[in-house]
Amino acid sequence: MKTLEDSSFDPQQMTVIMAHGFQQNLEYLTEHCELIREKDPNANILLIDWSQGARGPLPRYLHAASNVKLAADYAAMVFEKLIHSRREALSPESILQRTHGVGFSLGAHVIGWIGKCLQNSLKGKMSTIIGLDPAGLFFDGLLSFFRQLQRGDATFVSALQTDRRRCGANNLNVDMLSKCLKPDSNIG
Repeated sequence: MKTLEDSSFDPQQMTVIMAHGFQQNLEYLTEHCELIREKDPNANILLIDWSQGARGPLPRYLHAASNVKLAADYAAMVFEKLIHSRREALSPESILQRTHGVGFSLGAHVIGWIGKCLQNSLKGKMSTIIGLDPAGLFFDGLLSFFRQLQRGDATFVSALQTDRRRCGANNLNVDMLSKCLKPDSNIG
């Protein structure tokens, strides 16, 4: 693809934006793309590869957390240009109403920021954001240095916590928070 105008993006179709988490890359998202394609073969799927900013051992987690907004700002800018390249088809607000975000771990906060950025620039909200195990460290509680995924980033914002170790965000202000904690297999 030479330019955004050359992309196969179809504003009439559903769009799913996905972002991986800490120490992950696009490979992590590939199997999820296949599941979306099974459900809707015409869906636009945009993958946010911020692996250069999301990598490193745990001491670099703070560095990765601080890159969340940068990754989101860049991704929102690219998506905004993509929308403007198809403006004749539908209004930006109509396209955003067909747009869903899914973020894993730190990627949940990336998607939340993307939603916020698009609201500021396009004056509309993404339809849905789903945060899967949104990261908690530096986003939640006493050590919350960074903005976390929150209600209002999209028309509907939900989070699903499955992290038994309680590393995820516990004080999320979202429309729906589900905690599906698996029993600890090490407990008698």
